[in-house]
Amino acid sequence: MDAIPPSDIVDDEVYTMAEVMPQFPDGSQAMQDFVHQNFVYPQSCIENSIQGKIFVDFIVEKDGKTTGHQVVKPIPGGRALSEEAIRTCKLLEGFSPGLENGHPVRVRMTVPIDCVLSNQRKKKK
Repeated sequence: MDAIPPSDIVDDEVYTMAEVMPQFPDGSQAMQDFVHQNFVYPQSCIENSIQGKIFVDFIVEKDGKTTGHQVVKPIPGGRALSEEAIRTCKLLEGFSPGLENGHPVRVRMTVPIDCVLSNQRKKKK
């Protein structure tokens, strides 16, 4: 049996660090702004004053799409916040992929989301 040339091997490894990390269009601040603008605070969490920081983990694929969204650090009692955080992160698209040796690779990323009630959010019904 002939050996498979390295260029023909499908690399499905998921990196936690790559030579070039994936980039959201216009950078990390634009990504945080996008999450903040699209996150809808669940009414049940407003009523129960549930706040904190959630960490959502996902993979940026070789084509820049995101997959495998999961909450890796939830807020106690904030299941609805976790669901909203995942919904919001699934909207993130258009990443430039991570690169290793000049080739696109799959890279795991974690996005922190601050879930903080403000007077403005409390007034929304």
